[in-house]
Amino acid sequence: PACLNEYSACQNATGTTNVTIIGGYTSTLFYPYESGKTGFYAKFPAGPMQNISNTTRCEPSLKIKFNCNKNVQWLVPMTNTTAAAPQPTDIEIDECLTTMTFDYPGACFKGNEPKGGISGGGVFLIILFSVALVYLIVGMIYNGLIQNRTGLNLLPNAQFWIGLPLYTIEGCRTSISFCTCSSTPSQATYQSV
Repeated sequence: PACLNEYSACQNATGTTNVTIIGGYTSTLFYPYESGKTGFYAKFPAGPMQNISNTTRCEPSLKIKFNCNKNVQWLVPMTNTTAAAPQPTDIEIDECLTTMTFDYPGACFKGNEPKGGISGGGVFLIILFSVALVYLIVGMIYNGLIQNRTGLNLLPNAQFWIGLPLYTIEGCRTSISFCTCSSTPSQATYQSV
């Protein structure tokens, strides 16, 4: 059956022309499994409202799971006929959701399995904090042993780091006054060169 050219999933009994729609149309059909299982699933959203029983009306939907199994073969006909899928390994029928599970070799990774690990941002932060730590330790050792400094002056470029909060505040004030076109005089004092 052609699913009335409006829906993606329908069924009919052998030898009949009556079509029962069990899943609507969607352009986003395939999704990866959220868990560690290898495979994917296709989800057809709700079809038109139907009477499921004398007391139940719902919009039926269909979910087809494809689990990795390299030993199963799906045969494609050489003629211009519809291919028949192998029997599903599991069928669950809820009132409004039908879930079918198939073993499928195309659901297996082909040598490039996704690897868990640290992201690029994580690597960048590790390198950034490692370099900052080495900068502080080496700078403090140099200032303490060679320059004979003590206290806050042990920090490498101590004057810069002590003044950084004030520089930040002054930069924010300048940016705000530029963006709002106000010209409040700066309270920062500068040494003439």
